[in-house]
Amino acid sequence: MLAILQRIVPFLASMHATHAKTRGKVLPPTPSALTAGPPLLLHFVCHLCALALLAIAIVAGRAGAVRTAAAVGTAGALAFGVFFAIALRRMRPRREGESPDTLPAA
Repeated sequence: MLAILQRIVPFLASMHATHAKTRGKVLPPTPSALTAGPPLLLHFVCHLCALALLAIAIVAGRAGAVRTAAAVGTAGALAFGVFFAIALRRMRPRREGESPDTLPAA
């Protein structure tokens, strides 16, 4: 389900965001402009490791491996949360000359 969300979130965000003006038209950002690669990679790696640890825990009957798998899976879920937050931040309209990674003014 998270794999579907990582594809659909930037697409839906791009449909609701406006960024650049070209010839007087306001254009939505592309989904790839809203996607952050490093958090998605961390999410993918953490969840693969968590699944492997769960398989080891089942075969070996080790409760400690289940706890470790849960911790690694939680880290992956947090990475997905970071991905989502970055997509939301990149979705907001920019002032002219402002880069996508500039924090909003207080």
